[in-house]
Amino acid sequence: MNADANVLVVGAGPTGLLAALGLARMGIAVTVVDQELSPSKAPRATNYMPPVVKVLDSFGVLDDVLKVALKNDTFWQYYKLEDQRVPVCFDVVKDLTPYHYGVQCGQHTLASVILEHLAKLPHVNVLWGRRVLDLEQDPTGVTTTLQSEQGTETFRSDWVVGADGARSAVRRCIGATFEGHTWPERFVATNVWLDLEEHGFGKTTLVHHPVDWAVTVKINREGLWRVTYGEDASLPEDEVLRRIPERYGRILPASAHRAAYDIESAAPYRVHQRCADRLRVGRVLLAGDAAHITNPVGGMGLNTGALDAAHVATALGAVIQGRSDDKVLDFYDADRRRVYWEVTNSTSTEHKRRLREPSPVRRAQDFGMLIAARENPHIARAIVMSFFDAEGHPMPV
Repeated sequence: MNADANVLVVGAGPTGLLAALGLARMGIAVTVVDQELSPSKAPRATNYMPPVVKVLDSFGVLDDVLKVALKNDTFWQYYKLEDQRVPVCFDVVKDLTPYHYGVQCGQHTLASVILEHLAKLPHVNVLWGRRVLDLEQDPTGVTTTLQSEQGTETFRSDWVVGADGARSAVRRCIGATFEGHTWPERFVATNVWLDLEEHGFGKTTLVHHPVDWAVTVKINREGLWRVTYGEDASLPEDEVLRRIPERYGRILPASAHRAAYDIESAAPYRVHQRCADRLRVGRVLLAGDAAHITNPVGGMGLNTGALDAAHVATALGAVIQGRSDDKVLDFYDADRRRVYWEVTNSTSTEHKRRLREPSPVRRAQDFGMLIAARENPHIARAIVMSFFDAEGHPMPV
């Protein structure tokens, strides 16, 4: 196949789709390819923080997202050993920004809304069931080789944005390394029909405990929840799945684990802190999990990826439309890597540490910080506004 577009976006998760939408709204021809046949419904990201709400609004999709997502202005920190719950409220910054809340929904739900908006725009194609085999650059563009059920095909574009996940074929093709480390434990993400609000949890609750820690998130209005916790990485997967009711019994309130519930899906997975050594090689750029991955505590993964999407669309759109030279793409490369190491990596690592802190002394210090935030609005505002650090510096266009 000989096809062409200004930009080929590899990966139809929210990061890739947002990048495509940002470019398409500028009138730029975009084709999106993904190796899956439809948006994945596997248990993945669920929480979109205030700076991402800002992006969804600027891209024209927020109103439709709010029709299917939950709006949440508070997340709860539950210190299980102390039996204490402390709220962190986004609305303490409502005088500073209109984006003083988060939204919650399954990643595939967000992707579906963005796809609906892309379908209304000219010069946009979304092609499913196509896997990247290779890509070659020359001074005028990129030729990407794709594999589908029909065989091998080539696609010609001026630029490529790789948003194809942690195992990115695009990252491999440009020779970027993926620096960092893998955590020793395994995380288990479960989707369960069980209304935890009826049992004293908020729409988002972080359960602090040295062993029985968890992150619980309500992900739709019908009562589907995400419960994510840690498990011994040495256990075989079937044993991990068999132990879910036992782990629920230790993590959830007694009234909840005694209630009837239905587990819709469960996915054990390994967790990493890694970032590519470069996010731009010539006419190819990386974004989202293709560029960096992190543990999910605190929701920094997809939130950073969505902000990547906004920046890559801004920078690449300016280059394509002649409003900036390609040095802005080097700025994107450097600043989004800086954001990963200075904000995403450090914040998510600290969230993970606090969630399972074994030391009574440090746990008391962590808990004391939350109490201080509850009693001092200046501290609370600083905590909430720190989420905006992941925006990084504006693209100089």
